[in-house]
Amino acid sequence: MSTSARQTFLELSSAATGFSVAELQTTGVQDTYYDCIAKIFGAGLLGELFAAWDELRIKATGVKVTGVKATSVNVSSETDLPDQQFEKTLVTDNKYGPMIKNIISLWYLGQWNQMPAAWRNAYGASAHDVTYIVSTAAYREGLVWPSIGAHPMGAKQPGYASWSIAPR
Repeated sequence: MSTSARQTFLELSSAATGFSVAELQTTGVQDTYYDCIAKIFGAGLLGELFAAWDELRIKATGVKVTGVKATSVNVSSETDLPDQQFEKTLVTDNKYGPMIKNIISLWYLGQWNQMPAAWRNAYGASAHDVTYIVSTAAYREGLVWPSIGAHPMGAKQPGYASWSIAPR
């Protein structure tokens, strides 16, 4: 897909995870994750999710954002969308909610969880939609680690004598 679709994925992921687009990009796994969801959902479902996301942002801010350009100057960042509106509209939606929840899990754990059976029956199943760890880098860069102030066991050690420093 296009660069703007990848940017839309990052912006949606930012709203879903609570991490900024820049923080998500520093993980280095954004392209891997985008390719993963594109393979599982296909262009049609993914396009519908992105269109619903864009529509919600327009309603919430009055600004149409395309890629990295806003058509109005009253938007200050990619996170101007109130959390409650995002959750009430997309996260609780029967179609988009499970998609977004799996994207959150993907970012936090580096793992794709198979979509629920009811969702697959309603919106289509993909041969690629199986539970698996996306990659060793995905595990290592999972957002769960900085969220809990820890490091991925066996993959990214905190450093010599770090055990002697009290946790925050």
